Amino acid sequence: MSTPNGRELALTIGREVLTAVSPIVAFVVILHFTLAPLGTEGLVRFLAGSVMVTLGLGLFLLGVNMGVVPLGERVGAELPAKLGAVAVFAVFVLFAVVAVVADPNVQVLASLVGTASDGAIPSLQLVIFVAGGVGLYTLLSLLRVFFQIPVGWILLPSYVLAFVLSAFVDARFLSVAFDAGGVTTGPLIVPFVMALNVGIVSVLGVRDRMAASFGLVAMIFIGPILAVLLLGLLYS
Repeated sequence: MSTPNGRELALTIGREVLTAVSPIVAFVVILHFTLAPLGTEGLVRFLAGSVMVTLGLGLFLLGVNMGVVPLGERVGAELPAKLGAVAVFAVFVLFAVVAVVADPNVQVLASLVGTASDGAIPSLQLVIFVAGGVGLYTLLSLLRVFFQIPVGWILLPSYVLAFVLSAFVDARFLSVAFDAGGVTTGPLIVPFVMALNVGIVSVLGVRDRMAASFGLVAMIFIGPILAVLLLGLLYS
């Protein structure tokens, strides 16, 4: 299968972004003219913001697909041949942690949680725990591929543990924990980490490459949930 050039990729991403944003814009415009008028100024600001969101999201996804994903695949394919398994795992986890810290979704969540809790949940501490959760489960995902462990053997106990911990933490940490799982499966972390995983799987000689390459998003989702629940236990 040929790799799309820059123009084809830009057109594809543009269509995807418009498909995602336009129904929301249309719905708000219908509400404006029927049930919930925004006023002329409010409508203009919403439409202008929608245009900026569309352009920004399109450029962001274009950058991810042109730069981040190929880099992840190349690094994942080259590292095992040049470094030992331990070094590859360490670099892979480091990439995942850095991607979490750099992800704007995680920063926005931490900022909003800090504001809503009046500083009771420090933003920096939340980011550190979320990044640590992603890093740990990224390592587990690599070990799963390396030793060909069924993904259910990791996910099932993890979710059971999450529900057990949920009974012992403050309600505010419970809601933040599951939100943290959602923001770490955003458009920066998932493509990069999955590309790394696909690159590594391609050189490990795994028989079922499809099964080994996927399931990573589910593991990235549960890692921050457990990390924030543990943070909640410390505060409790």
